[in-house]
Amino acid sequence: LGKWNNEDVQRIAKEATTLRWYTYAKYESFVEHSFIIKNPNGSYYMHETVRSAALKNADEEILEEIGRIKLSVLQEKVEADQTLEDNETFAEYIKTLTENSYSYEAFYESLKTVKRKFYSLERAGNYDALCASSRQVYFIAVNNYPETMAEYIVRSEYGNALCKKGKVKEALEIVSVIPLDGNESGENEAEWRQIKTIIAIIYGDNGMYRDSLRIREEL
Repeated sequence: LGKWNNEDVQRIAKEATTLRWYTYAKYESFVEHSFIIKNPNGSYYMHETVRSAALKNADEEILEEIGRIKLSVLQEKVEADQTLEDNETFAEYIKTLTENSYSYEAFYESLKTVKRKFYSLERAGNYDALCASSRQVYFIAVNNYPETMAEYIVRSEYGNALCKKGKVKEALEIVSVIPLDGNESGENEAEWRQIKTIIAIIYGDNGMYRDSLRIREEL
């Protein structure tokens, strides 16, 4: 699981259909192993070397189901965090997205939670966390969902984060591959407008005022 607590395990065990030999007694025995580290807040994590070996030898069906349930559990926690200050849970959410393959629809849906957290980090001025997390999501999208709306959304968000860090040239490079003739009608209208708004800002920060003005006038 990477990082978890007893409540997470009980929830996953209840919903999973592939854990045919699981019992809570076995779990209680498992967390006593030396490669399991317990935090003062009651959460656990596994030594990364042991975890890597376990993942490599685990049943793919089990990994897929547990990953899906875990993502759902983490998403609920991120969404329930009204102050949006729990960056540790959000980091685990991004890590779970990175480690598992999801359908395009599932990944696209997860972006609602991801973007909401990005906005909270930006409002709080936490640009380091914003840049680090958006970079991770950027690589997921580029490697798994190229030339899709999800990739363009993530590219613009990462470009925005780089801009906030003052890395305007890098931001321009990231967003330069986004097609500006994207269709603004239909279900993706709001997404395209937001993407183009960010691109216009990045153009302006790079001194490309004419290009920035053209997009702003269009919007």
